Amino acid sequence: MTDQRESLRTGGNIIPEEGAPPKEESLSAARREEQEPDPAEQSDQPDQANQTELDRRFAALSEGQWKALQVVFGLTLGAAGSFCLFFLGGTITFNSMGLLMAVGVMLVIPSLLQRNLSRSIHLARLVSILSFALLLLVFTLLNRPG
Repeated sequence: MTDQRESLRTGGNIIPEEGAPPKEESLSAARREEQEPDPAEQSDQPDQANQTELDRRFAALSEGQWKALQVVFGLTLGAAGSFCLFFLGGTITFNSMGLLMAVGVMLVIPSLLQRNLSRSIHLARLVSILSFALLLLVFTLLNRPG
């Protein structure tokens, strides 16, 4: 009963008393942790041989630079997608092709880029969706009847 209370008080780790020999289970668990590499660390470090030049350049960026680049890329994708849908889609030449081009810009380009990079572009996708939605709202408000 005192082991359970001690375990709850110390956050699950039972601290051995002074002079008490360490328990065998805790020693074997510690040895296993030292021997087994962390899978999260392995996934963060891709093979150097499989990296492309573009991947190496982006991997060299700091976290702040990477986030800023994703925001700029997302804003560009959102603006390009809305341009394809609203302006090119409204012309006689492109007509309904504007929708297909917008889908290509908003979905295919980020997927191709994600495939070639070892870093996530999740923030760029979110920013592109938000900027596309904002431009959709602006376009709708500017072109409403009446």
